[in-house]
Amino acid sequence: MVQKDFLIVFLTRGLAAVVSLVISVVISRVYGPEGKGVYMYALASATLISLLYFSFHQSLITIKDRFKKCEIVSTAYTIYILASGSFAFITLVLFHELLLHVWLAISIFGLLLWSTFCQFHDNVLQYNLVFLVSKTCLLFVVLVSSGWEIEYLLWALVCANFSTPILVSLLSTFNWQLSFSKTIAKVIFANSFILHLSSISMMLINEYFAIYVGDKLGLYSLGIYDALKTIYSSLLLISVGILPYINAKAINLPRSDFKQVYLKVLLFSALLFVSLLVPINIFSAELVFLIFGETFADAVPLIGLVSFIGICIITNNLIGILWIINGHFRVATIITCILAFVFLVSLHILTPSTLEDALVLFSYFLLLLSLINFCYLSGYVFSKKYN
Repeated sequence: MVQKDFLIVFLTRGLAAVVSLVISVVISRVYGPEGKGVYMYALASATLISLLYFSFHQSLITIKDRFKKCEIVSTAYTIYILASGSFAFITLVLFHELLLHVWLAISIFGLLLWSTFCQFHDNVLQYNLVFLVSKTCLLFVVLVSSGWEIEYLLWALVCANFSTPILVSLLSTFNWQLSFSKTIAKVIFANSFILHLSSISMMLINEYFAIYVGDKLGLYSLGIYDALKTIYSSLLLISVGILPYINAKAINLPRSDFKQVYLKVLLFSALLFVSLLVPINIFSAELVFLIFGETFADAVPLIGLVSFIGICIITNNLIGILWIINGHFRVATIITCILAFVFLVSLHILTPSTLEDALVLFSYFLLLLSLINFCYLSGYVFSKKYN
């Protein structure tokens, strides 16, 4: 069963990574660096707005063994409807110009929440089909809308996200009645931000950095950065896209099984990711021109730096898995939160004037985070073993 689940996860996530790469290539070639920057800026803003989901999702996983699945899902669905509807109305009244970003955020939030429902019903195939179908819908929209104004493309993205749960529902339906539990709601809100500050901090850094580049260095620079990011993030999705599934299973499985099966697969995928970066950097110019076109020539000198950022990210993910195995990650969470705050402050104090300077600062932050967490983890494991 474990091998079957892993095969499903890797196949669906791998196909989703390929589709994501195709989407990025089409948008880059049709709209150019600046149009790509507009697209990325909107997505980063929407993801920043919908960060609530990622703590929300982890909170649901944490409490799922304490209550009935149907009650948790129903309560979560009710909270989502009330929260997203109220948020959209308030934003419409107060900040009309942000309406597109808000609906984009709500569509992303709803799409991810639907995938959580799939996970709670222990349907691995359907859970991962949500991501694959959503990417395929977006690819279809991008291909059909090539040449449209970028704003229309973003609205089409909202529609594609909202249509995904409907399409997945045609494949398999859920049988549960809508209900609401005040006790579950209190536990969800009590656990959301407190338990998973580390992952929220990292997501905040990634999305805020994109917004900062777009605001301070221009949408052209953001488009160049996103094109480079697409190369390693597509590989990264294959390598660490299985992490949410691993985290969920790790809570209920014996630690020995987790170490013997999951960690080996994760290490193999990480090594695969790093090995694929070697030819990418050797043939960087040819690769960038072939994929994105000559308008992205400014991206070639930065591909090595962005690849290093990708290596740091996957290293942090591996260290996070090791923390889960050892069951002690409070200090690591504090370290991540402190360094994230320092990085945000550094961005505004140092105010990098070029994209290269901004990427160097970002890579220093990720490298420092990896080194500190690794040193603390090594010290913790050593002291636990010999004391």
